Amino acid sequence: MKKVFSITFMVTLSLSAFGQLNAQNGVRSVIQAHFLEHTEELGITPQDVSSWEITDNIFSEKNAIRHVHIVQTRNGLPLKNGVANITINNKNEVLYVGNRLLSNVDDLISSSQPKISATSALNIAAKHVGMTGKKGNEIPQNKENQFAFEKGSLSKEEISVSLAYWQTNEAISLVWVVSLYQLDGKHWWQIFVDANTKEVSKKLDWVVSCEFGHLHTKEDVKHLEIAPTAAPKPLLKTSGVGIGQYNVFALPVESPLHGPRSLIVSPADSLGSPFGWHDTNGVDGPDYTITQGNNVFAYTDVTNNNTADYYPSGGVTMDFNFPLNITQSPTSYQDAAVTNLFFTNNRIHDIFYRYGFDESNGNFQQNNYGRGGVADDYVYAEAQDGGGTNNANFATPGDGINPRMQMYLWGGSGASSGNLLNVNSPSTLSGPYNAMESVFGPALTATGVTADLAVVSDGSLDSAQGCNTLVNGSAISGKIAVVRRGNCAFVLKVQNAQSAGALGVIIVNNVAGGVISPSGAGPGITIPSVMISLADGNALINSINGGTTVNGTLSADTTSGSSTKDGDFDNGIVIHEYGHGISNRIVGGPFNSNCLSNAEQMGEGWSDFFGIMLTMDTALANPVNRGIGNFATNAPINGQGIRNAPYDTSFAINPYTYGDVNNTGSVSQPHGVGFVWATMLWDLNWAFINQYGFDPNIDSGSGGNNMVLQLVVDGLALQPCSPGFVDGRDAILLADQINNNGANQCLIWKVFAKRGLGLSANQGSTASRSDQTEAFDLPTFCQAPVKAPVANFTSNVTTSCQGTVKFTDQSLDVPQAWLWNFGDGTTDTIQNPTHQYAVAGNYNVSLAVYNTLGGDTLTKTSFISITIPGPPTGVTNGTGCSSDSIELAAAGSGTIGWFDANGNFLNTGNSIKTAPSLSNTTYFARNGTVYPKNNVGPQNGSIGTGGYHGGNFTGTVNFDAQKAITIHSAWVDAGSAGARTITLWDGYNGNGNVLQTITVNIPAGAGRIDLGFDVPSSGQFSIGLNQADLFRNNQGANYPYAISGLISLTGSSAQSGGDYYYYFYDWEVSEASCWSSSVPVVATILDTADFSYSANNFTFAFTDLTPNATSWAWDFGDGSTSTQQNPSHTYAATGVYQVTLTVNGGSCTVTYDIGVGVNIGLDDLEKEGMNIQLFPNPANEELNVSFNTSLGYATKARIFALNGKLIKELDISGSEELVSIPLDGINTNLYVLEIDLADGKYHQKITVMK
Repeated sequence: MKKVFSITFMVTLSLSAFGQLNAQNGVRSVIQAHFLEHTEELGITPQDVSSWEITDNIFSEKNAIRHVHIVQTRNGLPLKNGVANITINNKNEVLYVGNRLLSNVDDLISSSQPKISATSALNIAAKHVGMTGKKGNEIPQNKENQFAFEKGSLSKEEISVSLAYWQTNEAISLVWVVSLYQLDGKHWWQIFVDANTKEVSKKLDWVVSCEFGHLHTKEDVKHLEIAPTAAPKPLLKTSGVGIGQYNVFALPVESPLHGPRSLIVSPADSLGSPFGWHDTNGVDGPDYTITQGNNVFAYTDVTNNNTADYYPSGGVTMDFNFPLNITQSPTSYQDAAVTNLFFTNNRIHDIFYRYGFDESNGNFQQNNYGRGGVADDYVYAEAQDGGGTNNANFATPGDGINPRMQMYLWGGSGASSGNLLNVNSPSTLSGPYNAMESVFGPALTATGVTADLAVVSDGSLDSAQGCNTLVNGSAISGKIAVVRRGNCAFVLKVQNAQSAGALGVIIVNNVAGGVISPSGAGPGITIPSVMISLADGNALINSINGGTTVNGTLSADTTSGSSTKDGDFDNGIVIHEYGHGISNRIVGGPFNSNCLSNAEQMGEGWSDFFGIMLTMDTALANPVNRGIGNFATNAPINGQGIRNAPYDTSFAINPYTYGDVNNTGSVSQPHGVGFVWATMLWDLNWAFINQYGFDPNIDSGSGGNNMVLQLVVDGLALQPCSPGFVDGRDAILLADQINNNGANQCLIWKVFAKRGLGLSANQGSTASRSDQTEAFDLPTFCQAPVKAPVANFTSNVTTSCQGTVKFTDQSLDVPQAWLWNFGDGTTDTIQNPTHQYAVAGNYNVSLAVYNTLGGDTLTKTSFISITIPGPPTGVTNGTGCSSDSIELAAAGSGTIGWFDANGNFLNTGNSIKTAPSLSNTTYFARNGTVYPKNNVGPQNGSIGTGGYHGGNFTGTVNFDAQKAITIHSAWVDAGSAGARTITLWDGYNGNGNVLQTITVNIPAGAGRIDLGFDVPSSGQFSIGLNQADLFRNNQGANYPYAISGLISLTGSSAQSGGDYYYYFYDWEVSEASCWSSSVPVVATILDTADFSYSANNFTFAFTDLTPNATSWAWDFGDGSTSTQQNPSHTYAATGVYQVTLTVNGGSCTVTYDIGVGVNIGLDDLEKEGMNIQLFPNPANEELNVSFNTSLGYATKARIFALNGKLIKELDISGSEELVSIPLDGINTNLYVLEIDLADGKYHQKITVMK
């Protein structure tokens, strides 16, 4: 769940000794110190951040800010979804942490060694997505657990397979991550194959093709193989920047709809493109005379094979002035189209370079000119791409790998538009309807398909979407099916209707305005399909549902004709697509994939915003009617465009607010979600223009529009991976503090609050777009006072033994500043502080409040009474041998509690017995009061109907605590055995801060589980989890369930139905124990018996290693003994013997098993007839033993040191062909593996590398 941050972004760490943090170790030290100081706030343990790697370390010269991106690791492998981004200022202070770190990592990791190979994982992945063919040869890699293969006949590009960890809801699994690019180019898969179970646990598609509505994600892939058959050589070397002229729709002109072309001479910016647009080698003069250079290579790809069909040449004079008649066939103006695409890409590059999208932030350049980042990744921009129509996309791999932009034709070849639907009856609806044909399935014919229309039903809540198998198949058979656009693929909708016997399909748009061409890959579709507008579709559906028979014809339009538009001339769309590259490279860092693949991410919003910002000119410098894609969709210049509404600051035209993100019916994902975000950014732009004016110089102006664009770009790096709207809002606020010293905080707050993203807004889980809560409130410092404030306050408790008190300001009349005095010599200036008292006593508390009109002070005498128990008395340390349990003791006025060095509770009582240890160990005793346990809540699920609940829903029990309490245990009923991660939040329904997270291994069936949740104070809380597979009631709960003065269970997170009860029954609770300060109690090891030995055939030389020993008693395990300190003994026969050394008259003993004769002739003892393979060898955590056939009998395996010492022994059932031997506790060295076989013993040397 979301972490709640303070409105004011406070500096949290100062370590000035690290200077500018130029050294990587300095960065690590600052970050690690911050992690360890803020573990509770971050929801992690110190162990969770014991191992991590820096993936990006970016320093911004513009504002002297460093952005560092890290990934958690275990066993040298990345935890793919355990990441964080940290912002550090030039004083080495941590300003912000974008926290997506995983918690309880070591408890959740299920394995450290794969049971299947990389090749096996590749085969499983290919089969899973239906890819056939053969991989090529293996390509050697420099890193362990990373493999690559030539593409062969299996993949369009090089295949990569790497080992990593991936967290699901219940475990962190070892996975092989397989990257496969389908030969048809439709999908570029990243498939996560569980390295132990062989199951596919995650599948991501990096190539998403749809109707200018697509989820752009990063792609960790190799270079696309796109190049001219013969690269042109430079024809002249004159000057760098001042080269070339281009006849284009130059920014800020958006498209042919918005203005004419103009001839632009020498447009390259010397900052972003110091050697011009046609350079790649960093030497004055162009290296290409075609539309290729350092930032982009533009060409046509009409054949859709990712190679350049055609690219224009400017000749020796670099003259790209080509004729254009857009009423002609697109093939007639390819020169002008490619030139426009080349020009606009370069302008976007140069503009955003000035706003911080430079080399270190992962921008797109062939040559980085020594300015940081990774080079070799200019944009491949494909004009008039033949892969589809009415579409555009931008694929963004990691830094150093070329992105690709694909621009399509609109309304033309591949998908017709016009009057494709004619309603024949009833007369009230009859006539032609504008529609757009799908890019898949058969083309409409002049004769077409005539039938009655029928609305589909798939049995779901929104059944007309047709995303599941239809339940009214008989009503659809022989009809033209009508379906609503929704959250599943167009192809799936049409396939479901076709399977039910439909003759054709009409898809009704779910947003107001025009229509789009349904897209996707549908080789099995045999019926035609079209899309009509929402208004037209609603009229048809309402009539059909009202019982009227509607008859219609789907046919090609032979009357109205259609006009092809070339997307290469729609600069708004070009900027939109390029914008995805910007946001994907900056959010999460240039090397982090999939940071904008969550449901609430705003990628489409940033791209829309960039598009309308870069096309603002004097004529368009107004806040009204900015549509997206009007030229491409043949709409008027003031048309609505392809979003829910035009971008407009007026609520009469664009009334959308944050709450509309929850509306899955009419606000699509991701485009509708992004539209709401861009609406807020457009409002913010105009608030700044009204304050600071408009500057038409988008490159280096100083107007409000320039300031907002800078804040938005900077904000991309100041939010976590997988952000939500609140994250985005807070990032812009923080950017204003960094850039402008916070001068515009209230201006920003007012804009966001107006659209429902106010102070109390809650984004819920960013993985969901339907759990947002909008709010329109402002922080008090942004409210306008009318008189001086009147001070008042309260606290959650006035008497406490824990010492923790939460104070709440209740002052009137808009206080804007606060000064608390807690009576113990400490103060605070936040509005609602939490204070920890360390010493017992009675304390006066005062609060002074101020605003611009005055101030007031209130003091409450002896307001807080702290009764902390005194420490234990009569502490008794203990001594013993390493094999002993040592007794420790303590006494006190109350109950003695025992804790380990990490503060973990162990037990209560006046004494405790320690576990055997090889070293001295310090424990801690505390004196305190332990309160009795009571039970609350229904005893079990018999209160009503219910069942096991395992859906993607966070089920919680909400409760009010009247004081600090401990939830000790609860009764649960599990549908399956396994680990569950359970969370305590300081808000209802899983909202608010994560206070505590525990992972419990729960067996199948009913029983009680330990929880150990510490609720710190009074307030509203909830406990629960996602995908629980635990029993819950869907009726029968009778809230509240309460213990007077302690706790009240008030309800659940069910969205409907007040009598649901989730998972946790019969709570065992008590008032929180009250403990004194700690007193150390030490278990001291007097001496540790130990010995070593060496072997010469059957003769062993033993050496005593015991410190301070004065007498020795040896038992060699064969009936022989010795009292010498360092004896020698010869065994009579091969075998395993227990050798025991007792020192100092029996005070301490140690016993080792040794193997006699196990390493004699080792290399000659390979058994014939049994094919046994060991892997990996060297091994780390596990050694896998593979038999060519099962043994058929039980046996044993042993691991010996080379001196014969038995290290490990385990049983083998004999029924398995693969046996895994865990190597925990075995250090790096050479060893001997022995397996008992029917005809002798198998021996083999193994290497353990830790």
